[in-house]
Amino acid sequence: MTGLGGDSSRLTLKRHVVRKTPERVRTETTRLFRPLLVLVTLAAFVALVVPTIRGPHAQQPAAPPHLSTPSSTGQKSPAARPASTLPPLTATDTPPAPSRTATDTPPAPSRTATDTPPFIVTAAPGGMAASATAPAAHAPAGGEATSLPTATPIAPTDTPVPALATSLPTATMPMGALHTEGTRVVDAQGRTVTLATVNWYGAEGPDYIPGGLDKRPYMDILLTIRTLGFNSVRLPFSDELVERNPRVYEHLQANKSLVGLRALEIMDVILDGARRAGIMVILDNHRSDAGWSALGNGLWYTQQYPESHWIADWVALATRYRDNPAVVGADLRNEPHSNGPGTEILGLGYLRQGATWGPYQGVSNPASDWRPAAERAGNAALRANPHLLIIVEGTEIYPRPDGAPDIYWWGGNLRGAMDYPVHLDLPGHLVYSAHEYGPRMHSQRWFTPTMGEEDWFNQFEAHWGSLLARTGPDAAPVWIGEFGTPHYGPAQVEDTQPASQGQWFTALVDYLKAHPSVGWSFWAINGTISGGANARYGKPETYGLLTPDWTRIADPLLLNKLRSIEPAQLTG
Repeated sequence: MTGLGGDSSRLTLKRHVVRKTPERVRTETTRLFRPLLVLVTLAAFVALVVPTIRGPHAQQPAAPPHLSTPSSTGQKSPAARPASTLPPLTATDTPPAPSRTATDTPPAPSRTATDTPPFIVTAAPGGMAASATAPAAHAPAGGEATSLPTATPIAPTDTPVPALATSLPTATMPMGALHTEGTRVVDAQGRTVTLATVNWYGAEGPDYIPGGLDKRPYMDILLTIRTLGFNSVRLPFSDELVERNPRVYEHLQANKSLVGLRALEIMDVILDGARRAGIMVILDNHRSDAGWSALGNGLWYTQQYPESHWIADWVALATRYRDNPAVVGADLRNEPHSNGPGTEILGLGYLRQGATWGPYQGVSNPASDWRPAAERAGNAALRANPHLLIIVEGTEIYPRPDGAPDIYWWGGNLRGAMDYPVHLDLPGHLVYSAHEYGPRMHSQRWFTPTMGEEDWFNQFEAHWGSLLARTGPDAAPVWIGEFGTPHYGPAQVEDTQPASQGQWFTALVDYLKAHPSVGWSFWAINGTISGGANARYGKPETYGLLTPDWTRIADPLLLNKLRSIEPAQLTG
């Protein structure tokens, strides 16, 4: 194509050299400017009519069928959308921009226990339960049986990812019956359920929704999680989301029916989708105000969101979802930690520098002692929903018997639980949680240049693994609520170099294989970063399993490494 100014695109208006009469001038002027008058008239029509059609009273898009329930006024629910209308997992089509009207809010989803399909788990020899798969066809009251839509397989960027074995026998499992026996999470039949989880973050930030809803329909993302082999998802949120509950208009281009709903209504939709997809959900109170990462002060409260608000928010959510059997766990607070220096902290006011666990030199500080706070919140949540697993993370620093501080990852140090265990009013519901990361995340003072797999094992044992040897009333399972590694090279997944990221990741995977009752949650499914003070929305997530378009596997080697944990879990 010739550029502007080229011979084939230049328009030339020739001058008449003859003298023109006034009548001829008017005639030619009319001829020349008539198209311009037509365009002006059309523009005026568009300016007047289109705002009337799509103005503030435009009709709200129909809500998904599970969002709409018959109202007391006899208003009818929108027709159910056929399962076949779920879009394929492609990035070539750009969904239309969402309408920004929010005059109508669909009623909250029905949370009746009778409208719950059974979940399916695979049961291995010895009674070990594997990951949840699709729920069976379910017939709602007064309706015909419906089948769950099927997710289109995701194409990896390089080599195909082998599918998990599907030859194991199956059995139904009611998700609401999960509880603990010793150091195992079990179902109502006493079968071990290993939580093979992936984090899906975003709702804890100022977007108030999980990431990727601008790229893929929410049900597509949930079915992708299931297709990849995970049986559960950890869903972070903030106290601000619960208490402010704002309407959401941004980052929902692939989910037009959610535009203008309140944040909790969107959470309702997603959690009901998880129920239909056969995915368990662990709600994670990530921080107080909406933002990025853990709360800076290291505590479970702020002046604006005091402990009473934090507990009330947990009661509200436990009550809201007590009839949704997919919601199985409450991760009470993300990464309690110290807010001060490391080795020097004990001499600078350890009890006044963020979260602590138990007394220090015989002195306790109720404002910083995380253990009794977790008991208060856990007991309140269990009174609202006695089927929840109460998940209590560790801290960062714990004093050694010799007085020196033991420093580990935020939320990853559970040494305190060995000396001062958590006690809930309802036994059989406590799960301890630790977070694990490697050298790529941050340097630690205990890193040495010669570290090998045995050294990593020793760190795991010292900070959370030794809890697995507990018996009696203080025994509780352990769940690694966060761990992850970047996807920008094989050395981040597998490496023999001492003290390397790949060596740490391989060591952790090997430890999980050797301890199949330990659940785990990879950070994260997200292909892009969600908003926050230190994040730019839409930036590629280097710790994510998916590519930035949310349609492909970012690193098949990484996914296969995670899948390698499963066989050990299935053999009991």
